[in-house]
Amino acid sequence: MTTINKPSFLHILRSVLAALLGVQKSDHANQDFAKGNPWVYVAVGVACLVLFVITLMIIVSIVVNP
Repeated sequence: MTTINKPSFLHILRSVLAALLGVQKSDHANQDFAKGNPWVYVAVGVACLVLFVITLMIIVSIVVNP
């Protein structure tokens, strides 16, 4: 009998960042969805995008208003 280990948060984060950059291999993506819950990946992806947008807004506000 084989057991499927749930991916760690670091693995999920690394997978999401690689997917956002467009450098994730298809076999890694298939492995991620086979092992983990896709909603976790979606939630981490949305959180990363929100942090990215907030960071860009802060950088732009600093540059525009020195």
